[in-house]
Amino acid sequence: MSQTNSPNKNKNRKREWKHILKYGLIALFVMIFLGIGTAAGLVAAVVKDEPVRSDEEIRNQVFKNNLVSSVFWADGEKIGDFKTDEVRVFVPYDQISDNVKNAVIAIEDRDFRNHNGINLKAIARAALQQLSGSEVQTGGSTITQQLAKNTFFSLEKTYTRKTKEILLALRMERVLSKDEILTAYLNKIPFGKAANLKNVYGIQAAARGYFNKDAKDLNVAEAAYLAGIPQRPTAYSAFNQNGFDEEGYQLAKKRQELVLKAMLTEGFINQQQYDEAINYDIKAHFHAETGKKETNKYGYLMQEIETKAAQAILKSRGVALDSSEYDDAFENAKQELVTGGYKIYTTLDKKIYEAMNEVVNNPKNFPRPIDYTYQGKRLNDRLLQVGATLIHNKTGAILGSVGGRDFENYQVNHAAAKRQPGSSIKPVLDYAPALELGKIQPATPIDDIPLGQKWEPNNYDGRYHGRITARVALNKSYNIPAVKVYQMVGTEKAYEFYKKLGYEISEKRFMGQGGAAAIGSLEASPEEMASAYSTFGNGGTHMDAYVIEKIEDRDGKVIYAHESKPEAVFSEQTAFLITDMLRTVMTEGTGTTARKYVSGRDVAGKTGTTNDEKDLWFIGYTPTITLSVWTGYDLPYPVKPHSIPQDTWGRLMQAIFKADPTLSPSNARFDKPSGIVRMTVSSASGKLPSDLTKKGGYLVTDWFNQKYVPTQLEDGLGEARLIMFNNTTYVAKPETPDEFVDTGIFLIREPYKIPPGKSRPLDYQKEMPKNNDPRTSTGKPAPPSNLSVNGNVISWSKNTNQNIVGYRIYRASADGIGFAKIGVVRQTTNSPGIYTFTDSAGSGPFAYYVTAVDVAGLESDPSNIAGKNPEPTEPPGNNPDEPTNPGNPNTALPQKPTGLNVSSQGGHLVLSWNPNPYQDQVIMYSVYYSTSKDGKFDLIYQGIKNSTTINPKNKVNYYYVVAKNNNGETQSNIFPFNLE
Repeated sequence: MSQTNSPNKNKNRKREWKHILKYGLIALFVMIFLGIGTAAGLVAAVVKDEPVRSDEEIRNQVFKNNLVSSVFWADGEKIGDFKTDEVRVFVPYDQISDNVKNAVIAIEDRDFRNHNGINLKAIARAALQQLSGSEVQTGGSTITQQLAKNTFFSLEKTYTRKTKEILLALRMERVLSKDEILTAYLNKIPFGKAANLKNVYGIQAAARGYFNKDAKDLNVAEAAYLAGIPQRPTAYSAFNQNGFDEEGYQLAKKRQELVLKAMLTEGFINQQQYDEAINYDIKAHFHAETGKKETNKYGYLMQEIETKAAQAILKSRGVALDSSEYDDAFENAKQELVTGGYKIYTTLDKKIYEAMNEVVNNPKNFPRPIDYTYQGKRLNDRLLQVGATLIHNKTGAILGSVGGRDFENYQVNHAAAKRQPGSSIKPVLDYAPALELGKIQPATPIDDIPLGQKWEPNNYDGRYHGRITARVALNKSYNIPAVKVYQMVGTEKAYEFYKKLGYEISEKRFMGQGGAAAIGSLEASPEEMASAYSTFGNGGTHMDAYVIEKIEDRDGKVIYAHESKPEAVFSEQTAFLITDMLRTVMTEGTGTTARKYVSGRDVAGKTGTTNDEKDLWFIGYTPTITLSVWTGYDLPYPVKPHSIPQDTWGRLMQAIFKADPTLSPSNARFDKPSGIVRMTVSSASGKLPSDLTKKGGYLVTDWFNQKYVPTQLEDGLGEARLIMFNNTTYVAKPETPDEFVDTGIFLIREPYKIPPGKSRPLDYQKEMPKNNDPRTSTGKPAPPSNLSVNGNVISWSKNTNQNIVGYRIYRASADGIGFAKIGVVRQTTNSPGIYTFTDSAGSGPFAYYVTAVDVAGLESDPSNIAGKNPEPTEPPGNNPDEPTNPGNPNTALPQKPTGLNVSSQGGHLVLSWNPNPYQDQVIMYSVYYSTSKDGKFDLIYQGIKNSTTINPKNKVNYYYVVAKNNNGETQSNIFPFNLE
């Protein structure tokens, strides 16, 4: 086999060995310092369980053939095999271009031809970086070490594995030649997804996949491009499942330039070759025909199993998810699964899985493909996609899933893809934690009013709904109450619950969402949502969702087996209460569409819609299973109609029930645990009702966790007389007449400010104002002016005095009865204008006048009289009690009141008299009283009625009545009344 030493190597060999000697002396000094015995003991401890491999075993393992891995349903029936993306044709050393060998050595291990398996300088540098916590971690592995790691050891980076790797690399260098090591390495390493849209492994598959040529024919530019990929094959892949990926290509191109610089530095190429390679159009030389995308009945499923199985393997090897090495280890684990001869046993039920996917593959169940523009690019014939996960509540086992529609063209597994969950997060992150902490109960009132913060969320209808219960708030999916409940829980506690429910997210990212997390800003997958909701159906105990039951290696050894770890996240009482609230969502709220598919069953669920309607969800559960459904477009676009996720959920549930009727019996019910009581509380405060609560009707009855039943009395209501002026409600003055105020029981509410363009809460008329009416009386007001009558409509000019609270309208008819008050009009502003009043009695003939009333109850003199003036029922002069000279009816005084009499009515004494005839146009009667005929008479009544209640003080009492019109007053005779 030929050698590929750099021309500069011989010149620099002396210098390189000096450096190696330097670091070797450092290592020797450390060993002396620690004690040779101690160092040897440490090495012995590390390798004590490591088998002693023969030369033959090492050679066989390095060049071992790959075996296909298989996947099985829960009942043991085979689903299928992992399909390798490329048949791995072994390519010998002399069939690999020197350009490739030189490029890989230059970028991966420039001293490959000279070291004995390890590079002490590189190891020392990497160790110092690890010890110092340097952000730059260059690694110290040689090509031999990398081959040892990929062939014999687990994928995580640990000091134990590193030590074993170093020792085995030294051994391999004695067993294998340099050419054999390089050949094995180049035939094993991954090169990402090639232009043929297949994941390729080994240099021959990469050469064919990217450039449609053999490995021996690769030029400098092509070799450098491929040599740069194995460090990060996913990131440096210029292709994804949909075709060319410009972002990946640009990363790979920069990496190629780095490889070329290394080749130039090491003397593998000269400046002219470097320049030619830099200017070589790699993109133009990619394989012209991209590969056909995989058509696979279980394509989404196999994609998901590959991911989950790789994660399971890493978990069994102790590789932490947040490890800096996780991504590389994950890629290597996937490679192992495809070629390692594993058997992966799943929790999936074949009948259920196929029934679910039959629903989503029926185009009649979904809208037609649409055309739309996304970020300036026109997209045609785009399918509405679906992601769904079905979980068994008691075990966490995933029984079925939907990865999407049309795997051939859309190879994104939507059951695992993360999108914003919208309002479907509210039970999980807001309401259930608040119930668990005793912050709320279903009947707890929450004020749907502005938060008063810099960030103000909106409800979907753009309105504030005022004081509503937590049950109603969740039922209607209002955002503002959800954020308030989330704030009651607190972000730290919320994060604890979130993690316990199976969501994978860093604390920093969670906290960075602020209040928006409460309404669905954090992305989640259908699997995560189903896992979280299944906790409610399992009495508050969370079981991690899982699909891999166990994994066996090629020798039948179980290398991974799922272990259940139940965690009590919520109490049984909390689980029952949130479930009962979510029952209401399906019977009365946003989930009624889904309910019609499962009528007669005990189900609970929640809708989810993002603000832009680009992600629509429904998650629902029975006592035994939970199904989550997401619908949307891969490149986000508003989804219509909004009922799609509920209809899909309903159809899927019907298919599941049919596939396995025993899985969720129709008569299964959510059990009510002990510690749940039903009671009536105040809907204003959530506390025990007071007499005021009952009087105002502010009562609500609901379930309670007995641990958190209220013990305090109502404090959310107040009784008051209110008045409106200039769009502000005030507490009315005591002397303001009742007819111009609203008297009732009102909500006590904290001050709030309405954002621009928003309306007040729907219940704002029920809230108690904070301020008293600031107006004061300035004396008897002026009468209204410009009174006129048109049919039965009376109109007049407003009195612009700000102290006016309203007007009284008086009417008189031709039946001999004088003026009587028939109505009032309230004045709430002092801006000029015209008031009107419609008389419901018809158009008469009637006459009218109007008076103005101020805040102190002072009433003005009557306005001018307007309306029809009918003929008198009796000619003037026939009544001996009439004035002897009535004169002009428009200037005459009223006749003196007659017929004074006292009678007993309802236990009271009532003084009454005959009403004056219409033509007198009486506007007011006044009654005066005295205990002596010749003594002082006091006013005891004023009004338009011809009777009043009296309270005599002596055996003999004296009264008289005065009738008043616009021309003056006339007094009746004095009327004596004897109590005996």
